[in-house]
Amino acid sequence: LVVLSRASIYGGGSAELIFDINHRYMQELRQLSSQGDVARWLAKVLNRYTDMVFDLVDSKHKNIIRKAVNYMKANCAKDLTLAELADHVGYSHSHFSKVFKEEMGCGFRVYLNQLRVEKSKSLLLEGAASISEICSMCGFEDQSYYCKVFKKITGVTPDKFRKQFRRIDSTREYGL
Repeated sequence: LVVLSRASIYGGGSAELIFDINHRYMQELRQLSSQGDVARWLAKVLNRYTDMVFDLVDSKHKNIIRKAVNYMKANCAKDLTLAELADHVGYSHSHFSKVFKEEMGCGFRVYLNQLRVEKSKSLLLEGAASISEICSMCGFEDQSYYCKVFKKITGVTPDKFRKQFRRIDSTREYGL
C-alpha cells in the first residue's frame, strides 16, 4: 500500500484522498484469510490507485495526455506555457487546450497549479525554507498569488498548513 500510495501521489493523485482510503484498505486486508482473497483484493486496490492517477481508459488521447502530464511534472517549477506543452506533444495550441480540458476535467493552468501546490506541500513539511523561497522553487512568480492558489486548493494558507502538519508530526513522535 505504501508503494502504491507513493506512486499514485507522484502520478498526480490527490494525497488527501489516497491517505483516506489507505485506512479503509488496511481494515479490509486484516479481514482476508486466503491467498485468493488477498490476490483479488490487491487487484482491486491496484486498479483503484491507478484510476486516481488517470481516468483515461477509454481515451483516444491517453498517450498524449500522459506525455503532457509527465512533461508538466518535470517542468512545473519553470515558467511553463500551454504553447510550450502543446509543442512538446505535437498538437496545435487550441486543439491541445481542448483535448487537455476534456481528458483531465480542468484546464492547463488549473492542473499546473495543482502540481505546484502538491510540490510545495512537500517542501513546506521537509525543511526550513521560507514561504517566499518555496513559492519560487515551485514556479509561482508572486507570493500572494501562490498563497491564494494554495488556500483555494487546500483550504488553508501555506503557513497554516506547515504549522498544522508539523504539530501533528510532533504529536505522533512524542506520543502527545
